[in-house]
Amino acid sequence: APVDGLKVGASYISFNDSGSGSGQEQEPESGAYYATYAFGNFTVGASQAYRAEAIDDDTQRTSGDVEYYDQKNMSVAMAVNDDLTVSYEVEESERVMSIDTEAATTAKSRGIQLAYNMGGMTIAVAHNEHENPSYIPEDSTKADETQTLIALTMAF
Repeated sequence: APVDGLKVGASYISFNDSGSGSGQEQEPESGAYYATYAFGNFTVGASQAYRAEAIDDDTQRTSGDVEYYDQKNMSVAMAVNDDLTVSYEVEESERVMSIDTEAATTAKSRGIQLAYNMGGMTIAVAHNEHENPSYIPEDSTKADETQTLIALTMAF
């Protein structure tokens, strides 16, 4: 924590040969970095993550092969009091194809969460909206999704 209230972090993982044999042009790997800053009753955060897919030799690329994903997140949370927390998050993920003639596609999500603690019990509600979660190209019909989750947890 370089500054009071600030947290930063990063991760990286590379995978062994994906088993596709010789001629591997791109090994699968992923990495991310983030920062959060807490001040008063608020916490804000941002992160960026990358995930590269395994790609065989250029001559083996086919339509529909994904080269990498690029994801960005931003969030804000507010502790209303010691028991109630509200948060909001926005996420955008871009899928980039390995063949240059294929356009990159984007998926977006937004969500609001509410958590209330009572002793050893927490009730939480999350409502999320997802635009184009299947990364359908822009000129196609996209199926958006909405989900609401209610959870009750108890500690004994």
